[in-house]
Amino acid sequence: MMKIDEFDDDYYVWRTEAVSINRNIFRIRSKPGVPGFGQPDVPQILLAESLELGNTDTVLNLNCGSGLVGTVAGTLAPHSKVVMTDANYVAVQAALSTASLNAMGNLNVYHSSGLGDVGNIITADVATVRIPKGKLPSLQLILDAYVSLKEGGRFYISGGNDEGIKSYISHAEALFGQRIYPIAYRKGCRVGMVVKKNELPALPEAFQNEWLRHNNYRHLTLNSRGVTFRVCSRPGVFSWDRLDEGTRQLLDVMSIGPRDSVLDLGCGYGILGLAAAKLAPDVLVTLIDADINALNASRCTAGINAIANYQVLASDVTSAVSDQEFDVVLANLPFHLAHRTDYGIAKQFVWGAFSVLRPNGRCLLVANRFLPYEGIIQNVFGNVVVVQESRQYKVLSATRNRGR
Repeated sequence: MMKIDEFDDDYYVWRTEAVSINRNIFRIRSKPGVPGFGQPDVPQILLAESLELGNTDTVLNLNCGSGLVGTVAGTLAPHSKVVMTDANYVAVQAALSTASLNAMGNLNVYHSSGLGDVGNIITADVATVRIPKGKLPSLQLILDAYVSLKEGGRFYISGGNDEGIKSYISHAEALFGQRIYPIAYRKGCRVGMVVKKNELPALPEAFQNEWLRHNNYRHLTLNSRGVTFRVCSRPGVFSWDRLDEGTRQLLDVMSIGPRDSVLDLGCGYGILGLAAAKLAPDVLVTLIDADINALNASRCTAGINAIANYQVLASDVTSAVSDQEFDVVLANLPFHLAHRTDYGIAKQFVWGAFSVLRPNGRCLLVANRFLPYEGIIQNVFGNVVVVQESRQYKVLSATRNRGR
């Protein structure tokens, strides 16, 4: 039988990997939760190998991941400034650690969706994008890179064929007004580069999408248990344009007492935690997520619903609340990381929920019906109950018994 500390022992341990870039060895830090962990991120490696920089070039590295590209840039342009951003809090921690490991002093790393959370802090000679998952987030980064570049600046874009890189190169060609030719190709991944010329008189149609304006939120109206909520959301947040059926099921069955302290683990745009805050108005509800889009959306959702008894924290699973205890943990279990399926994060959610519950505390978890999470929950908690089940989703409940 699995030991209940198995997840904790492995998940939070940082790994150091050596990567050869143009015959130079760079050390990068990674761990579960960082996109690309456990396998080479070929688009990042190709991008790092393809960079050509002047000694004083200012570099913007968007979707920086573990920080390889930014660290290589900092080495190639030691007398300039390198700015890295990533929407994933765990990736930001990895990039900071990678920069420190390689003694890079000319780097700045921000937890930001492109430039959305830091503003136009840089006029770049070089801007790079390793495309993320999702069309609108990818277009957003391409547009941010374009806006940040000075005339004559160079734009690099990388990704896999199975991630749609050819399509994104076509969009970038329309934005930059010229053809982009691949400059590197390996294992179904490619890098393209283009030099920015004069600003276009108008943005191409794809970049006129209203959701590419960073401060623009989609407003949804949701009804649950006789209460109406308005929800703020943005591309990059799970189920950003609708309430997914699994979350709806959990909303319908969750039981929150008036004095229950509640943790919304992986909060998304915050509907679970903020609904709990309505049910327990005298208790502070905590919402945590690794994605900056989710954190911002949750704050916006709380504001338009006039909810004050909450806090929103960036967190690697439960790292931000490891010294706290809760009566109830709510979570919609994830099983995707970047471009691939990763059940390890969902398993860590189960351990994280257990670790922050006080004795007799309970968790309510929703998951896709076909995923065999009952065994994992049973091994960690010693009990599990299927509270509700539909054709696609199931709500599972477990209690942290005393002495376990």
